[in-house]
Amino acid sequence: MIESGGGLPEAQAEAISEAIKNASETGDTVSKKDLQIELAPIRTDLTLMKWMLGLIVAGVAALVLKSFF
Repeated sequence: MIESGGGLPEAQAEAISEAIKNASETGDTVSKKDLQIELAPIRTDLTLMKWMLGLIVAGVAALVLKSFF
């Protein structure tokens, strides 16, 4: 049995190499555009929550100021 430079038998090294090659050819890759499409609803929800939190903080601050002045 002939061993490759990394200590693996040559047949096993070739099988691993072939498996990695096949996985990279058939694997689904995610592009930046795909991520933007998927994350758009989350970004919209976060924007809405920021506005709501800002309004709540402003309302509490107004009540606190009204009680002291």
